Amino acid sequence: MSIKIHATAIIHPTAEIDENVEIAPYVVIGEDVKIKSGTYIGPHSIIEFSEIGKDN
Repeated sequence: MSIKIHATAIIHPTAEIDENVEIAPYVVIGEDVKIKSGTYIGPHSIIEFSEIGKDN
């Protein structure tokens, strides 16, 4: 599957995003973030310096 990132989301260049991830509107993914496969990030979320495991 592919990565789905809404046009309003902001993704830091150091963020690592696996396949099969969906990022909703107005999300901010900061530096040093890893998001594993099968994850959905809901609207208006702000994530920095974190790792999110598979299928969350």
